[in-house]
Amino acid sequence: MDFTSTTQRFEQIYRNLIVADVKKQLRPLFAADRISDSDAAYALSVASRLALFADGTTTETASTARKAYEVAIRSLGLGNDQHHSSERRAT
Repeated sequence: MDFTSTTQRFEQIYRNLIVADVKKQLRPLFAADRISDSDAAYALSVASRLALFADGTTTETASTARKAYEVAIRSLGLGNDQHHSSERRAT
């Protein structure tokens, strides 16, 4: 088993995270997309594995490590934004 390989589901969620993050940054122009909690959890799980095994010694593993980083950062940003939106609605 290649620990740096990904699934089609992960690749789709990865693309969705990037689109959602860009839309969030361009919010006046676009409505923000929401990533489901189960998709975010799955992507973070795969990204954790990728981060552990992608050492960056080749172009392929460096790209894989970059994906892991992107998933972590973008998931965190979208999660924080959704949390703050809920707080604003509650007050």
